[in-house]
Amino acid sequence: MVGKEDVVVNSYEVVEEIGDNWPSGNMLQSVLAKEGIDFVEMEKDPLYWQVAARWSLLRMYGFPELPTGDHAYKKTSSGRTQLHLGDAEIDSIQNRWSSLSASQDDPKNDLLELLKTSKSNGRQLQWSVMDCAPGCQFNLHAHPNLELAYCAKGALHEIRMKGDPITKTFKKHPNKKCQLKGPTLTDLDRPWYFSTLSAGEWLVNEVGSIHKSFTATSGEGCILLVLWGGSHANILEGEEPSRVNVQDALNKMDDKLGSCEC
Repeated sequence: MVGKEDVVVNSYEVVEEIGDNWPSGNMLQSVLAKEGIDFVEMEKDPLYWQVAARWSLLRMYGFPELPTGDHAYKKTSSGRTQLHLGDAEIDSIQNRWSSLSASQDDPKNDLLELLKTSKSNGRQLQWSVMDCAPGCQFNLHAHPNLELAYCAKGALHEIRMKGDPITKTFKKHPNKKCQLKGPTLTDLDRPWYFSTLSAGEWLVNEVGSIHKSFTATSGEGCILLVLWGGSHANILEGEEPSRVNVQDALNKMDDKLGSCEC
């Protein structure tokens, strides 16, 4: 295995059909409550969770009139990051979502495909919670389907390949019948960069995006609420990029996080 995955996954609702009320704010709130997450301020309203999930997906797929993360993310009185949206902004998000759902146009991106077919890249999605221990390292992987993640606690760090997906078609994993394999990256010359998903923030991984995510060895780990297909398309050993040592870069960043006194 490439990596040190130490993750407990609790699966909840399978996405059978995307209706007018999807995703259900009550459902998302209930799932997080079952995982012991406390709610503050706006998070106590189920509508917050629906709007936040929709905002994340709409922002990812090209609706610049919606507020950016820099504008929308604010600190609560307890120091926690949270989306702060005014009534007009919430109405804009809900109206844009409704118009997309009602559109008769053929799907042109991952989000439209999801709204029209209730699947992503032909794969059925499900809501799950991932409890990632300190020092957890996911395998270097591609996303065979759209993935939405909310960090409920802690922080998830990543090293991500920059640029458009190199493929959205995935072959079967040679050793795991129910999983797919990621593309060969050996001769690919792409830049990579680090980023962090902090508690209270949302992230959308588009189909074909590639990264290796991890929790700091010196940290508390993290709890993620995810909409995903149940597995990733891992990059096989020996097919990692030859021009960038992803594992070495990750280890150096983990050491840096451990020595940070901020």
